[in-house]
Amino acid sequence: MGAVYLHFKSKAELLVAALEAKVAEELEDAGPPRGRSGDHVARLTEAARGLDERINLRALLVQAAAASQTDEDTRIRVRDAQSAHVDDWVSRYQTDRERLQLADDLDIATAVLYTWAAELGLGMLEAFGMPPVSGEAWADVQNRVARSFRLPREDLGSEKPKRRRDKVPAN
Repeated sequence: MGAVYLHFKSKAELLVAALEAKVAEELEDAGPPRGRSGDHVARLTEAARGLDERINLRALLVQAAAASQTDEDTRIRVRDAQSAHVDDWVSRYQTDRERLQLADDLDIATAVLYTWAAELGLGMLEAFGMPPVSGEAWADVQNRVARSFRLPREDLGSEKPKRRRDKVPAN
């Protein structure tokens, strides 16, 4: 125990270091590529398909959230560390907005927070014993959300297929 506290001055520092290591290992590659080819829809879908691979990360995030509720130092450190990741992801998407064919009216910061909230919410559901039935179903929903980032805002409400009326030939 003493050796741990020689390296980390507080439980908050230890928690943030563990969280940072997990995020770097399991998520950094799931964000928009830096200078590489890649489609954000495919990358986000594939990340969602591998949801079982990040179960320990989500469990750690849930623990960090719980600790943040009662310890101000932990809350600040975790928030700052997570904000740095979110800011980086937002910056990468903004830089590649045109190449990724993101809708002009898409608020990228909100889109990134939305997808991050889905990951965090999944951690809560897992903690309650309510995980998704399958990674494939989770990936399908993530794919649909990611594709919607490409649509102009006015097209989002027109998801219902239009009924085709076959014309009756005139006699």
